[in-house]
Amino acid sequence: LATIAAPAIRLADEGFPLGRHLADSLAAAPDMNILFQAENRRPALAEALRAWAATDGEAFRTGWVAQDFVDAAQRTNGSLSMADLAAYAVKTRAPLRGSFGERTVLTMPPPSSGGIALLQLLGAVSGGTTIHCEVEAAKHAMADRSAYGGDPDFARVDVPALLAPLRLESMQRDCGETTFSPEHYANPVAAPDDHGTLHISVMDAEGWAVALTTTVNTAFGSHVIATRSGIVLNNEMDDFATRRGQPNAFGLVQGESNVVQPGKRPLSSMTPTVVVGADGRPELAVGGSGGPFIITATWQVLQNVLVKGMTAQAAVEAPRWHHQWMPNAALVEAAFGGADELRGHGHDVRVVEKPFSAVQVVVRTPSGFDAASDPRKGGKPAWERGPQ
Repeated sequence: LATIAAPAIRLADEGFPLGRHLADSLAAAPDMNILFQAENRRPALAEALRAWAATDGEAFRTGWVAQDFVDAAQRTNGSLSMADLAAYAVKTRAPLRGSFGERTVLTMPPPSSGGIALLQLLGAVSGGTTIHCEVEAAKHAMADRSAYGGDPDFARVDVPALLAPLRLESMQRDCGETTFSPEHYANPVAAPDDHGTLHISVMDAEGWAVALTTTVNTAFGSHVIATRSGIVLNNEMDDFATRRGQPNAFGLVQGESNVVQPGKRPLSSMTPTVVVGADGRPELAVGGSGGPFIITATWQVLQNVLVKGMTAQAAVEAPRWHHQWMPNAALVEAAFGGADELRGHGHDVRVVEKPFSAVQVVVRTPSGFDAASDPRKGGKPAWERGPQ
């Protein structure tokens, strides 16, 4: 763990350049500037990460860092206790497995909705269809998310039915000349027009691949800072249906299967995905940040690489669209070229200037690795000992 944590500890100790994305986030949340010392140093975080590495992670469950979390929560009228943290256990689940031609797609299972929606889109509208039909399929997938998504330990999430050929065929067929009202896809609830998620994709020369998504939910989470460690507490409770029938921070309406219960894990949109080639070796690792935008963004990048043959950088840079069923609007980036086509099919199209997702992808090609970090958030691929 000390080896794994070393780069983060070094950056926390020595500081790092303030990129545009972080600068904009801090400008919108000036109370969070207190996290950083000169040159963006975070020595308290470095101390906490050293404790994590030295205790096999226990410092975050039973040690001083855990106590720091509890003190911060209780200071702000929260009910978190040391017993809660000590009792928490990681839940290991088998990934969802789907096919895409001769490739195998491994992606995130419930309680994330991302894997189901991604496999629905890959099975229903990947290649040879219109943008309109792609958006229609996304509306179905996101309506399914609201109606059926949740923690499978507490609610029945019928994954086989959602991914059955009959369901995918119905999504293919249900693309008429014009789009439909929200009631066509599921029972709607009015939602307003409304992030702190990170994704990394890694591959190595020995054939290993990792797609890892982690989050504090919205930007700077709850805005509550644990004093000694300098760690920001998340506001992940917003991923539950904390207010029945009401939208969360991303404008998503959550179903009854995602109501708050003790011991329950919330519905999410995380979509870390590894694609395995016909030869049995990982061919691609991908995922993203951006709340529900993760799902459509990850699918579009996969499309760009596997169907359109784009390079990793071109696939990530290509302008994107998003639709999450509610609110009933197609969001498109300013450079997206299909806005008029969508309007012609009756979609309410809204152009957004602020990037709404960031995807990281690495692809194994016959000539070596091809990797890209989304320019919407900055950064670049990191190579160890040069490209393989």
